[in-house]
Amino acid sequence: MFKKKLIVTIPLVISSLGVTWAQADPEADTLKIVTRTDFAFLELLGVSYQREIPISRRNVLIFNPKAYYDFYYGNGVFGQRFGHSLSLGLTVGSRHYYRLRPRARQTNTGNYVGMDFGIKSSPLIQRNVYFTPVLFLNPYWGLRRNLGRRTVFELGLGLTFKKDLGEYARENMYLSPSIQLGFGWRL
Repeated sequence: MFKKKLIVTIPLVISSLGVTWAQADPEADTLKIVTRTDFAFLELLGVSYQREIPISRRNVLIFNPKAYYDFYYGNGVFGQRFGHSLSLGLTVGSRHYYRLRPRARQTNTGNYVGMDFGIKSSPLIQRNVYFTPVLFLNPYWGLRRNLGRRTVFELGLGLTFKKDLGEYARENMYLSPSIQLGFGWRL
């Protein structure tokens, strides 16, 4: 019961923080309305394609297919010290941008709070590690900065709630910190 309340309460609190951090001047703090923005991202441990679709002056929807590379080092389940895997995932979510004066002058620059929901597949390629498909919910705070005309840096920090979907994973739920770090190129 406590886990269910925690899963509902934390994302609502994090999402509402964006409203309290927003600037007082609403006209200076708005997104440039475009039909969509597409990026290819090289992330800390993977690659992704990201599409942002504006739904209002400060909010966007995110569509994000990914390829994940995971590694493990330690006392392995299979008696090995090192394992790795490659899997695919799909994330959809939303972002609320705030303090957007720089974004109004430079496209795709701003701070945001967001919420992602996604699924990660079983490994396509693996060695000494195996996991089942996972559903996840990820509330986070982030920033995006221009590094050039078509290049951006993106950092996101938050929490990830995970639920295993495997046959033997009926009650497995996890809470872990989340770091999103990547360099993107506008397509």
